[in-house]
Amino acid sequence: MRRVKLPDLLIEVDNQLGFTRNFLTLAQREEPSPEDICAVLAAVMAHGCNLGVYTMAQLTSDVTYQQLKRIGDWQLTEEAQRSALAELVSAIADPRHLFTLGRRQNRGKRRAALLAAAPGPPADLQHPI
Repeated sequence: MRRVKLPDLLIEVDNQLGFTRNFLTLAQREEPSPEDICAVLAAVMAHGCNLGVYTMAQLTSDVTYQQLKRIGDWQLTEEAQRSALAELVSAIADPRHLFTLGRRQNRGKRRAALLAAAPGPPADLQHPI
């Protein structure tokens, strides 16, 4: 079985579905930057993995505690989480939906930019699990 890192998986799913738009501010939705999306994904991982924003901020070099705290307090609302979950469930329920979304233009460019900006543990903490 192929091993996939959680940030890579979240980026790939977001490339296909764009579920992070549910967690972006209205201004960010107009033209989301890779940094905005990575900050949202880091906040989602912090909460979803029960790491907390302080620990996630310590593990990432490009996303600050203040960013994660703000996103967690103001953008990861229950309504936004329900909307994002509905998109994910809809895509899982309709495989044709995923196939169609996988054909988006510029997908490779966006993925490369997101991976470049993706938060990750410091080099001294990286090790295979």
